[in-house]
Amino acid sequence: MMELLAVALGGGLGAAARYGVDQLVPKPWGTLVINMAGSFALGLIVAILFNDGALAASAVSYHLLGTGFCGGFTTFSTASLEAVKIGRTDDLLNGGTYTMLMLAASVLSAALGMAIGTVLTP
Repeated sequence: MMELLAVALGGGLGAAARYGVDQLVPKPWGTLVINMAGSFALGLIVAILFNDGALAASAVSYHLLGTGFCGGFTTFSTASLEAVKIGRTDDLLNGGTYTMLMLAASVLSAALGMAIGTVLTP
């Protein structure tokens, strides 16, 4: 039951943080920033909390920060919708470019977060 509450609390905080970033950074760039930051954070969290595949901290910590906060903060569905909108209103090349940029930047951000988390973990 604690894990479920942790996911709910983290998800609410993540969604509120996403809303805040959306107010500061115009779309579609806000979504890019959100997904890069969330991917970096999740990579960092996984590298710090998991040691050789085993959870080094409490499962509640992972559910609060990883599943909850990062899940509520990042937004793949919005990124997908924005790619379609860009493709329809601008052109398909720009929509495809945005899609590839979003994917590559998010994956690289996750890898960077994991690399830094691994260095920080004793």
